[in-house]
Amino acid sequence: MFEERRAVSETLGFVFAFALIVTTTGIVFTVGQGGLQDAQDQERLNNAERAMDVLAQNMNDLNRRSVPSRATEIRLSEASIAHGDPVTFNVTGESSSARNFSSQIILNPIVYRGGPNDDTLLAYSNGAVIRDQPDGQVTLVRPDFQLTNETVLLPLVATIPEAGRSQVGGSTTVLVRGRVPSTPTNPATSNLVVARSAPYDVTVNVTSPRAEAWNETLSRQDAACDMVAANKTSCSVQTDRVSVTFVRVFVAFE
Repeated sequence: MFEERRAVSETLGFVFAFALIVTTTGIVFTVGQGGLQDAQDQERLNNAERAMDVLAQNMNDLNRRSVPSRATEIRLSEASIAHGDPVTFNVTGESSSARNFSSQIILNPIVYRGGPNDDTLLAYSNGAVIRDQPDGQVTLVRPDFQLTNETVLLPLVATIPEAGRSQVGGSTTVLVRGRVPSTPTNPATSNLVVARSAPYDVTVNVTSPRAEAWNETLSRQDAACDMVAANKTSCSVQTDRVSVTFVRVFVAFE
């Protein structure tokens, strides 16, 4: 009788020990798998941010160095890249001693969409790279703008979709090619709006889904910026010298 009870006790102990091992292994696997997936998602996002940084540099080269084209390779890992909704930049200058000026550009940002729920956007827009997530917006790469009381320098880059694919997605590698057309009568890659040494009241209005990020970025120098609508910021500054140029860059996904 005693031996039978002992056998049952040993059997129950084995069952309990086995169940504990299986449960522990399941918990470790589940937690570890989730942590591994989070790490992979973060690494993909880091790689995308680095690629968008390179894209911004290449687009700036089209404006500063008068090169005809640049291509940026971006690897998509269950992500997509597309032409975003139009963004408008309106720049005006008023002066009591010089001619007033006004210029408007409309551009289509280059937008990478990824993350575990496709809820992270990386947008290249007019020299800037902005990360847009449900918890807020932040500028990762700041444009080469100066908005100070001494100088306003605005090299504007208007990205325009080429005919062809408007979006690429999946797990592939895409070339984002920017091209600046030139003609015999206008061989330069940029068009001059104004370049004067004179006192000006300059206003920059940005209408964009990421106006919040632009508001923070443009106000980092001497400009006073206000959100005048959910998708619009207005910045103003008094300055002694103004230089505004723009370049049209036609963008294709290859």
